[in-house]
Amino acid sequence: MPTPSPYDMISDYLNGHLNAEDQAWFEAQLQQDKALNTLLLQEQKMRLHVPSTEPLVQPDFAKFEQQLDKRERSIWLKPALPALTACFLLVVFLYPNSLPHKESAAEYITLSQPQQHEADTVRLIAANQAALEQLIGEYQLQVINDYPGTPAVDVSATPNALTLLDQVQADPRIIQVKHLPRQQRANP
Repeated sequence: MPTPSPYDMISDYLNGHLNAEDQAWFEAQLQQDKALNTLLLQEQKMRLHVPSTEPLVQPDFAKFEQQLDKRERSIWLKPALPALTACFLLVVFLYPNSLPHKESAAEYITLSQPQQHEADTVRLIAANQAALEQLIGEYQLQVINDYPGTPAVDVSATPNALTLLDQVQADPRIIQVKHLPRQQRANP
């Protein structure tokens, strides 16, 4: 590693960041080089007018760590913790129905459970219920299976229904159209 220029070492010297050997070498350079000495004096004067970036108080990390490691608990919490835990476990295991829960029966309709059917079908999913009714009337579709509360139906795979497969990209009312061959029709 090349030896740094004494001009580059002025800040380290003033901040006290040089080891004993480098400090002795720098001070010898100050004796010989008047320009270096002038720069050092200018730096010292400038630092009188600029707030220090060095920390004024060195933090005591050991003391800070001790304070973080202290675990102060409330006087009543330490002896009560086992009793509270036991009560909670008793409630959970002995009275599981006492905990609040939401009934979710019949919230979701599964559209993919296979069921055998005699003919091919087409599943039509529309943007909304009104759009679905328009499509059924417009294409004269025969509804085989209706999914209540959803804009989805299974219709007989007539030529009109199969035309919907081509219209899916062009018609914004249609979200999805899928041809379901025999034995893949869904049951809600």
